[in-house]
Amino acid sequence: MRTGRFRSMTVGAATLVVALAGQLVLVDTADAGPDANAPGTPALATEITNKFTSYGNSTSVDRWTGGDGLEAIELPDGRVLWFFNDYWYGTVKSDLTRGPFQASMPRNGIVIQNANGTMGQTVSGSGGATLMNTGSGWLWGGDQRLQGGTVQKFYMRMVADGGWGSAVGVELRTIPTGSVASPGTYGDLTAQLPADVRSCSAQGVAGHCTLWGMALADHGSYTYVYGADVSSSGKDLKIARVPQGDFAGLWEYWNGSGWSTDQADAIDTGTVASEAMSVTYQGGRWVLVGQDTYGGLGGNVISYYADTPWGFTAADKSTLFKMPETTADWSVWAYTPRLIPHLSTGGNQVIIGYSVNSQLEDSSCGAHNYIDATVYRPRFKAVTLPTTPGGSYQAPNGAQPAAKWLTAAELPGWCAPGTAAVPAPTGVTATPGQGNTALTFGWSQTAPSSDWSYGFQFRASGDAWGTEWPLFAPASNTWTGGLLTPARTYEFRIRASTWEGRNSAWTTKTVTMPINAPTGLSVARTAANKCTLNITDPQGGVFWRVQQRQVGATAWTSLGAVGTKTPWYAVTSGVRYDYRVQAYSDYGSSAWTTATRCGL
Repeated sequence: MRTGRFRSMTVGAATLVVALAGQLVLVDTADAGPDANAPGTPALATEITNKFTSYGNSTSVDRWTGGDGLEAIELPDGRVLWFFNDYWYGTVKSDLTRGPFQASMPRNGIVIQNANGTMGQTVSGSGGATLMNTGSGWLWGGDQRLQGGTVQKFYMRMVADGGWGSAVGVELRTIPTGSVASPGTYGDLTAQLPADVRSCSAQGVAGHCTLWGMALADHGSYTYVYGADVSSSGKDLKIARVPQGDFAGLWEYWNGSGWSTDQADAIDTGTVASEAMSVTYQGGRWVLVGQDTYGGLGGNVISYYADTPWGFTAADKSTLFKMPETTADWSVWAYTPRLIPHLSTGGNQVIIGYSVNSQLEDSSCGAHNYIDATVYRPRFKAVTLPTTPGGSYQAPNGAQPAAKWLTAAELPGWCAPGTAAVPAPTGVTATPGQGNTALTFGWSQTAPSSDWSYGFQFRASGDAWGTEWPLFAPASNTWTGGLLTPARTYEFRIRASTWEGRNSAWTTKTVTMPINAPTGLSVARTAANKCTLNITDPQGGVFWRVQQRQVGATAWTSLGAVGTKTPWYAVTSGVRYDYRVQAYSDYGSSAWTTATRCGL
């Protein structure tokens, strides 16, 4: 992490202040221009908070609408890359809520802030998918730095453990600054790391996992690498160094008096180290900013000062501030504080960004951090770093959210696994529609209908079930699909879903799509020896069979299949003919049309 110059962020000609859901939000009304908000000031902290608020309130363009694990790096051309761990990708409603499945939650997105200060593209995987994949498990961000034209970024490698997930190591990814918007150009240098850096199991210390790369700092000819030693007893800081930017080179570890090439010699410095921390040179000293692990999710932001990048000790701890959103019961909590160098001065005036989250739900099992789009977003605070260590832990006392948001103990039974059964949809109908290739599927909404979601699948009879699609209420209790085939039999099924992932039994409906005779047939003698048909048929997905007979005959002669509605046939001059037509697909045929004559 480096100390960069401050870039203008405020609009130049005008800024419109509007009221949204009781909040004042700055909305850009002109191109960015000279900035009146100085680095490290409260005005700048408010401005960047509002930037993300305005950006995330998109009602029409799919992009980032909220997330956590905020980190930032300024590029030489003035762009800023804002990294997020988990985030919502999609849109929000005009009232700043999200409907069920209005947004997805991929991981590792990047929001690009343009050099003129405006917020630009959200970079995700294809179609809003996770950006950084790692086989099984997932990645959460560590720190990043620039090496020439490449961003080097560490990530924690996480695996599911039945709870929040457990870290099992780190990965090192690269992002070319010239192609940030093209994830296919990203690189993976994890294999170049020492085995005991990238894998906790290779460290050989039972019950401990040191996650390297949670903070980075360049000084002299070295890059200093800060690791969080995570164990059941807490989280402590360890320090390593490599030749500047060369993570495939020699790793040395601070042993309390010097540097060792053996990670087993690395000491815990006695300073608290959360996985989210930052180290930078501010005000003539080295500063480490992180979250106090005392009090669990208590929400205190702390700092340590040192004369060298490796000199942090427990005696140098300061409590900077309490993140105000954290409630006493931790139902809402703030976390992952990091110092944002490019928004800070080189002295003691700094900007710290952090995340806010919630574990509350509503009576329909709807997640607070999803439905209320204003919750799961970064906040920024201006802080004056104290000249000497000090301050004590401050207990959380954030305001409780509105009464509609409930704790786990207050929720209905179906919101928790293994308790009350989820009620299934009833009154299911499947009605063929236009052209016999479309169908409207309907159901009666499960109570409570508000913010309830449904899983929906269909298949052609005999095939495997297709992908489960999310349908949501109360916006709709119908689904209309197309590209079906007349005369083919399909199965449709639906189940109710709670937000935490429990499902009702499936309710299934089987329907055979109708196939009708063409609605009209006209025949004209377009030459003495030629009859031309004109078939009227609004159905899709069908072809036609044509039969012919001479007037007065009883037997019909097949003329085969046609794919055009205006076929013509050579005939004998002076002889009259009757024609009839039938629609067909690979799965069945319609009745024949009434005979239509081709006169002389």
